[in-house]
Amino acid sequence: MNNVELMAEIDSVKVQKPDTSVADALKAQVEELKKSHAAELSGASAKSTETLSALQKELDAAKAELKSLSSQADSSKEDALLAQKDLEAHLKEAEAKSKKAEADYKDMTETFTAMVEEQQKKRNAAEKEAADIKSRFAEMEAKLKVKDAEIAEAKV
Repeated sequence: MNNVELMAEIDSVKVQKPDTSVADALKAQVEELKKSHAAELSGASAKSTETLSALQKELDAAKAELKSLSSQADSSKEDALLAQKDLEAHLKEAEAKSKKAEADYKDMTETFTAMVEEQQKKRNAAEKEAADIKSRFAEMEAKLKVKDAEIAEAKV
């Protein structure tokens, strides 16, 4: 009979509805967790969307500032190149003026030196001529005195 009792027990267990209260409680708990997680996720998603939007605005502002700074840098580079070209032009002009002034100075020095030398030669020639004239004058004066003496002797 033991067998019959076991069989009856097996049949009663088979017919018996399983106790799903624990599983139902777990399912309800899982559903609550899913809902709270979905709520947190949507809140986090909204917050992430707001943060992403704010970051995107900051990125756009940074890009605009970068573009502005890049434009200013390009403008500064162009200004620097123009200033450098102007400086080179001024340097070349100043160098040309300096060379011209130096050449003019040398030319003027040579001209004045030649003029001074020429004047010295003329002065030396004039002094020599004056000395010759003085010596001829002295000679003629001596001859005149001799003639005056001869005339005075002839009168006596």
